[in-house]
Amino acid sequence: MVLENTGLRRKNCEVNEMLKNTFAAERLKLKGSLIWLAFFFLPAFSVFLGAVNFSYNQEMLTHQWQSLWTQVSLFYGNLFLPILIAIACAYEWRLEHTGRNWNALMTVPVPRRDIYWGKFAAVAVFSLLAQILFLALYFCAGRIFRFSDPFPASDAARWFFCAWLGSLAVAAMQLLFSMVIRSFAVPIGLELLFCILGFGLAAKGKWQFSPNSLLIAGLGSVNQDALGAVDMGTFVLICFLFIFLFCLLSLFFLRKRDIRTE
Repeated sequence: MVLENTGLRRKNCEVNEMLKNTFAAERLKLKGSLIWLAFFFLPAFSVFLGAVNFSYNQEMLTHQWQSLWTQVSLFYGNLFLPILIAIACAYEWRLEHTGRNWNALMTVPVPRRDIYWGKFAAVAVFSLLAQILFLALYFCAGRIFRFSDPFPASDAARWFFCAWLGSLAVAAMQLLFSMVIRSFAVPIGLELLFCILGFGLAAKGKWQFSPNSLLIAGLGSVNQDALGAVDMGTFVLICFLFIFLFCLLSLFFLRKRDIRTE
């Protein structure tokens, strides 16, 4: 019994170490890419556009921090964040789709599930950093407007969490598309279509039916009255359902996919 427990612990340590190594490899892949230009530009451009729009409509947008959030998150949640996630996911699979690298991937002595989870973890950390940057820029924009109201820390924490969790649902979907489709641009183009669909669903109150509409509704990006209107329990549950579904499909596809002969 002692030997069995020791062997089991050793096996678990080996699995954890392998997953850690795959995550480190994917992190290095992102670290040396030009994707960081989009990482800094898209959140900054979202805040800039939202702040300009807010400055011209302050007579109607009277809730200061909350009103500013609706403007900056409108561009961010509806378009720029999903596109940023789609670019990261497409880049995660870009090398594997180049030349005969897919065949090499299929023969490496690493469990395919670890390969996938390494990519998912890398995109999750990338998205987390994007939310931190966006929230910091939002705070700076509010300071520029010299709001008299205090910074809504609890609301900001909820928006931050909703943005990150919603982005993971989008990431799970985009990792599947980017794995199945060899083109770098096509999955990103599909995400543009999902952005349009997601906005339409969120505007009609049917935010439960797509990852993009979940993200939009969680951020309260549709209008000022939508802030805090989403039930957090339902939001979290549906996000996890989408993440589970797309991750399961990705792992199934990766397990069944063989080497390419073309």
